[in-house]
Amino acid sequence: TSAVPGEYKMDAAPVKDIWENNVGYTHDTKLTIINLQGEANPPVFSEFIADKAAVDVTNGSETLTFTYRIQDESGIVDPIPYDAKCSLSYGNRYIYANDLTQRISGNNKDGIYTCSFTITTSAVPGEYKMDAAPVKDILGNRAGYTHDMKIEIINRNAI
Repeated sequence: TSAVPGEYKMDAAPVKDIWENNVGYTHDTKLTIINLQGEANPPVFSEFIADKAAVDVTNGSETLTFTYRIQDESGIVDPIPYDAKCSLSYGNRYIYANDLTQRISGNNKDGIYTCSFTITTSAVPGEYKMDAAPVKDILGNRAGYTHDMKIEIINRNAI
């Protein structure tokens, strides 16, 4: 009941002979899956709110909290998987949330989620983007989200 409706083609896995010759095969035959219960729309993220626009960790660690909404017509898988943490990104630097993403209100079809970060005095200063933890719905449609909102981390002690 979780198959996404649509037209599919068959691809054979590539194989290699003892002389390292590779071959793969795509067959012209089409398979159409009809599933009146299926949908192929990924979860939708919206309404991002940060409790602070800037965090100054020059004199000590600070906490930053994000809330956001996730909607999905079939419902996202709860609980969000063990590795699903939000992150803050700045170039190749990442700060991961303290805990797994948590739903604080609503349900798996329309819920408000939160993640909190402890920004330490070792944080590199700069403008960070918030990356929401990836989720999937009960039919396997996946989505993640990077928000354009910038959070300024200030650290006058950083080298």
